[in-house]
Amino acid sequence: TTGDVDGSVALWDTAEDAGIWSDVPEHLGASHVTMDATSPRSAAATGEAVVVLDHGAHTLVAEIPTADTPTALALGRDGTLLATGSPSGEVVVQDIGVGDVEDRVVLEHPTAITALAFGLDGTELAWGAEDGAAGAIDLMSGDSLGEIGAFDGEIAEVAVDDRASRMFVAGAGNSLLAVDLPIQADTARRMSGAHDDWIDALAVFPDGETVVSGGADRRVVVWDMGTGEPTQLAPIHTDRILAAAVAPDGSLLATGDAGGTLVLWTREDGWQPLAPAIGVPGMATGIEELGFLGSEQLLVAGAGVAHSIELDPDRLRERVC
Repeated sequence: TTGDVDGSVALWDTAEDAGIWSDVPEHLGASHVTMDATSPRSAAATGEAVVVLDHGAHTLVAEIPTADTPTALALGRDGTLLATGSPSGEVVVQDIGVGDVEDRVVLEHPTAITALAFGLDGTELAWGAEDGAAGAIDLMSGDSLGEIGAFDGEIAEVAVDDRASRMFVAGAGNSLLAVDLPIQADTARRMSGAHDDWIDALAVFPDGETVVSGGADRRVVVWDMGTGEPTQLAPIHTDRILAAAVAPDGSLLATGDAGGTLVLWTREDGWQPLAPAIGVPGMATGIEELGFLGSEQLLVAGAGVAHSIELDPDRLRERVC
């Protein structure tokens, strides 16, 4: 085990060449993991900085001081772009793949930013706010792709499909909103009837025609965008669902809840559990983010800890890195 003066701790399993990363004690639980198998990175917000870790190389990529504790975080798919949202409504994008990290303010909104998500190639950034507004930004030009009043309360999650043609928004209430990019109000489509409470987790399948949601009612719902019809999966979770992720080939789905329980689902036979539910250790604030590293590994993040789980159907073996 190693430690330093700011209270950061790294615990290593030398036999497995793996480690448990724990950030400084005042870590507040905001975290995000990438979905690029070549760059398994996570970002976590502490009281004074955003810490970016590379779980493949077991290294600290960047520690970026912040004036305010971020209320939302997102990493680009290749792990080089970091977006942070602040309580004051500012969205800052930073390129952490270069030597000197420079702040680029891309949005100033009247209320706190509560959700952020990059598109596949990192040129689009979707955002959601405390006042129920949501929108998207073209990071190449700096132009807004539009804004919409999505809900009467806070936005919990936003997502962009891989073609950057549609944005999905979830939050206060029990419905899911889909809208074309650039945003035009007449293309907005609200889907409801499957959840009884807030939707806190959202993930889009690679084809852009299927979306999964989860939330306070502990339900996992798969939506067919063609018909708008929801399919509710088996009631396995016993706590609020906070995170969802889809494998790059669309064959696997992962969901995580506030109690630290992870469920892996296989598309075979209509979305059945791949294995019994897994209790992930160290998730004091629940599983906050999930990200597939190809179809062979899954990163699970929460409470300043990130686990890597090998997706072997015959013998799911957990590795911590």
